[in-house]
Order: sequence, then C-alpha cells, then structure tokens
Amino acid sequence: MACKDDEAPIKRHRFGVETGVNGLIEELSAMKKAGVDHIGLHFRRNTQPVEQAMQHIAAYVLPHFHK
Repeated sequence: MACKDDEAPIKRHRFGVETGVNGLIEELSAMKKAGVDHIGLHFRRNTQPVEQAMQHIAAYVLPHFHK
C-alpha cells in the first residue's frame, strides 16, 4: 500500500500493487478466497512513514480478516 487516499484504486506494478486501504482489502480478500494463507507486505514504494502505514493497516485492514 503506498497511497494516503483510502479510496485509491489498485495500480499493478511488477511484483506488487499500489493502492489505498479499500483496494488492499479487496486484493487480500481475493487472495484469501483463492486459498492464500500468508502474505508479506513490502513498503518500498510507500509514500507514508512505514510506522504510520502499518498502524493504518492494523486499524482498518486487519479487522476484516480477524472476524
């Protein structure tokens, strides 16, 4: 995830995506549905400080997968 805008659409890059929170939820949901159990996030293209991005993901993305 590299966008500050939660609504930013998914932009595919070689070996990854750039997206907002909603796109990340969509992407991870599709992976889960396909049977993926583990995923690693890489913050190379991130525009936010990594700690801030991780806190944002923890608050808004992870709850969708821990119900």
